[in-house]
Amino acid sequence: MRTECTEHMRLWEKLLPGTPPLVTKAYHLPSKVVLHVTGPQIPAGSRPSSLAREQLRNAYTSCLDAAKDAGLRSVVFCCISTGLFGYPAAEAADVALTSVQRWLEEPNETVSCIVFDVFTDHDERHYAELGPLIFSEPSTPV
Repeated sequence: MRTECTEHMRLWEKLLPGTPPLVTKAYHLPSKVVLHVTGPQIPAGSRPSSLAREQLRNAYTSCLDAAKDAGLRSVVFCCISTGLFGYPAAEAADVALTSVQRWLEEPNETVSCIVFDVFTDHDERHYAELGPLIFSEPSTPV
């Protein structure tokens, strides 16, 4: 997978915040493909700018668009831009959930399962608290 990513970026473009995801084979992972996307990096102690929020929103929606275009039924997201990239976890969860909820408002006949895979208990609390507020039905899995 690393070789495929390197070759693609050598021939086409680097993965930067705001660029479309790179779609590769999944190789030995239990998946058809892997979507590689880069979110914004936030300097330590800083708040996300409006540009950073838009780049993070775009990371989620462009992955969903790529999944739809590829005919995928499900997508699993990690906490894009948190951790080493410094995006505050609560704000990142809000952007992630809101972006996906808005994307789901548009007609979509392929993607039927979206999973948020969190890193920490702290991340899980943010998604558990915000999910019911952002999605209209509290029983909707987030």
